[in-house]
Amino acid sequence: MRFSGEGTIGIVLGLLGCAGVGVPMVMPQYLWLGWVFIGIALIGFILLGCNHLFGRRQEGSDPGSLLPDIPVSEAVDYIVNDTTTPLRSSPKGYDPAAVGLFPWTGEQHMDALEQIFQQATLGQLHLWGQMRIGPPSAQRYGDALREIPKGYWESADFNVLFCFHASDSPQTRSQTGDENLTTYKRLTLNRGEVKRLWPQKRLLRRFRDWATRKPRLYRDSQVREAQAFYSKRGQRSQ
Repeated sequence: MRFSGEGTIGIVLGLLGCAGVGVPMVMPQYLWLGWVFIGIALIGFILLGCNHLFGRRQEGSDPGSLLPDIPVSEAVDYIVNDTTTPLRSSPKGYDPAAVGLFPWTGEQHMDALEQIFQQATLGQLHLWGQMRIGPPSAQRYGDALREIPKGYWESADFNVLFCFHASDSPQTRSQTGDENLTTYKRLTLNRGEVKRLWPQKRLLRRFRDWATRKPRLYRDSQVREAQAFYSKRGQRSQ
């Protein structure tokens, strides 16, 4: 029999509560310790229930009431670091022997962005952005976030240079080089939809990552580290 992460945490909290009840019977002089155990168990059960109910409420959200509340860069970071979604660790056709022993970095973020694009083209994921107003040379954008229609992605793609961090530059571009295609900046998604398509790690897994201080993967810092490595490597080879 296998238990989910929430089930395992529930069992541990239940045992902790039982221990709290038993402590005064075994060690009356440590009555306070029993109350501490019971208090921790009660707080844990409340937090566990809130997490479970909140997750269910997000999954059952009405599509007509969706609101943009998470930038595309944060959505990518969430998929890479807070889910168990399988992601590429190196590009297709990547040959480690050709570039050295330093591992390829940042490809997980690219894969996560491609998955977001795929779900958008299928109509499973809504995106909003500030739409360009006027000719391309003007580079003027409206202040309001507008929902991007599904058909837009048939001729447009993400401008990956500006999708991995907060940016005021256009985050979409034409797939064919058409400068007259409307572009959007400040792309934003709905957090509930993102978590429905890419479920968050179980509580036990998140606690283990926190306890072991597992570092988060940041594409920009990884790319800079790799560039510095290859720069030094090239200098030594000259």
